[in-house]
Amino acid sequence: MITFQVKKAENCFVDAQTWEYQISCRNEQLLHQLGQLGELSCKMNLRRPIFMLCMNDGVRVKGTLTGSLMRASFPTEQWKTAKETFEQTLSALTVEGEEN
Repeated sequence: MITFQVKKAENCFVDAQTWEYQISCRNEQLLHQLGQLGELSCKMNLRRPIFMLCMNDGVRVKGTLTGSLMRASFPTEQWKTAKETFEQTLSALTVEGEEN
């Protein structure tokens, strides 16, 4: 099970609903599970490789593969519901190699 701390991310757009999630593992340990939640892409050719996830409900998530911080942007309409659903989904994920 993943634990995380969340805080509102600073953003230059007034109505942006972007939040930062500091998770209890490295992002790359969740790639397989994240890929099942929507369209996942990775950019390995960067100095710090990143992942980007576009979920079916419009939530967009990105972060560095070796880091433990991810940023999630929620659709403006019904962002509270999307945020709650994302947090429930995130907390239900398990780190690869961990026993349940």
